[in-house]
Formats: sequence, C-alpha cells, structure tokens
Amino acid sequence: MDGAYTAQTESFMVLFSTLAFLFLLKAQEARSLLLYIRDTLIAGFFMGIAIAFKQTAILSAIALFAFLLGLGDKRSLTYKSTFRDSFLLFAAVVFPMCLSLIPLLASGVTMIDYFKDAWLILMQKEGGSADYKIRIGKFIDAWGHSKIVLFYPLILLFIVQKKG
Repeated sequence: MDGAYTAQTESFMVLFSTLAFLFLLKAQEARSLLLYIRDTLIAGFFMGIAIAFKQTAILSAIALFAFLLGLGDKRSLTYKSTFRDSFLLFAAVVFPMCLSLIPLLASGVTMIDYFKDAWLILMQKEGGSADYKIRIGKFIDAWGHSKIVLFYPLILLFIVQKKG
C-alpha cells in the first residue's frame, strides 16, 4: 500500500460493489434454493461493505436492487420470489453497515455525529443556512467536463441495445 492512490476508500467501494453484482449474477445460475439464497445474501453483504467504506455506494445499491427487479421473467427457477429476494438483499446490505458502527459507537462517536459527518457530507450547506442542497451542479460539471463524455454515445447505445 505504498503507492499514491492505492488506499483510497473508492478502491474498496468499487471492489465490493463489483463483487455484489458478481454474486447476484451467480445466484441466478444456482441449482438449488439454498445456493440461491446464499449467493443473494453474499451479494447484499458485499454491497453493505461497499456502503460502509464509502456512502456514495448507495447509488450502486440502488442499481443492484434495480438489477434484481429487472431480472423478473429472466429467472429460470420457479422458487424465486421478488419480494423475498428484495428483503434478503436489503437485510444483507444493512447488516454489515450496522456492524461497521460498532467500533464507532465503542469509541464514543454518537449516531448524530456519524449521520452528520458520513451521510450529510454528501450534501453541502450553502451560505451558512441550515438547508442542505445536493451537489447536483458539481455532479453535472464533473460529468460534462470529463473525458468520458466521448463515450456517452457508446454507453447510450449499450443501454438501448436489445438482445433478440
């Protein structure tokens, strides 16, 4: 971990987010209910770890749930239930987030401090007021002025493309 950007929280967030999607895909190929539930729980657990590392992974969690819901008719096994699967995934996401609070609470950090400094930091105070505004302008600036803008048409084509 001696290099310049190797120990940033984003690296770990991306690793665990990717593992969550991998295990959710793996769950779709499960041959038994037990393996399916195990892989779904592991997917949620990894996403919870990603959120514990960096709270912006909540967007990846939303994508994971949307992916699960989008699987709908594509699921081959008859024992799969969208409500049960969503509940399992949600519970598995929340569990590691709660576990990550234990060292904070043991060291004297209050839940209010945690919420304010870990979650509300994703928003900014403008002009000293008590109202928090989401940093939409900064997000649009970052995406509008990045080099990835050259790939937007390809990304759009990938999203719209239907496999027949």
